[in-house]
Amino acid sequence: MRIHSDVPSGVTVNQILGRPVCPSCGETMFAAVETHFLGRGRISNRWSCEACDHQFQTSMELPFAECC
Repeated sequence: MRIHSDVPSGVTVNQILGRPVCPSCGETMFAAVETHFLGRGRISNRWSCEACDHQFQTSMELPFAECC
């Protein structure tokens, strides 16, 4: 699984739960404000930190298995 962010640095992801940490204040995010399924296993999430109101976006690519 690859995690990408439009924030140049500072976004870390909890490897077990897949929850990002706010790059501004370090608060762990629990639910994305918006989720977009972009096809072929690509997912984009928009996050808004309740602690500091910072907004950022992450995207991830899940392994795509061809059907039989």
